[in-house]
Amino acid sequence: RSSDLNRGEFFMTLQNQPVARSLYRQLCKHEELETLKSLYEQDDDHQELGNYHIRSSYTTKKTIEGRVGALQNAVDEFYKSKNDFAAKATEDQIKLLREQRRLQEELNVPYIDYSLHETVHHLIVDGHHKKARSEE
Repeated sequence: RSSDLNRGEFFMTLQNQPVARSLYRQLCKHEELETLKSLYEQDDDHQELGNYHIRSSYTTKKTIEGRVGALQNAVDEFYKSKNDFAAKATEDQIKLLREQRRLQEELNVPYIDYSLHETVHHLIVDGHHKKARSEE
């Protein structure tokens, strides 16, 4: 219908309605993640875009490199938001994920998605003491 707002007009209408905007964001967090991403992009909300990419890397079925790509997008957004701590922590997560993949392929034991502590613990328990010491 011609009376329907297009998406851009709807977002612009929400700009001046903080309560409605907040409620719509809450709805999108549960039901329309791509729309939520569009809202963050419109607002240049780089912190929330970084958080979106972090969630995306863990909630969708992706290859390790697909997950790393989403995490790298998060790093970029965190740097844009001047959140150096989140950017560095995410870079460390990328390193850990790649190392876990390497260990999993080399040792044929699941390591992906363990914390650093759990990864080192499992390496020690599995008798890979030298590999446990070489973890960063």
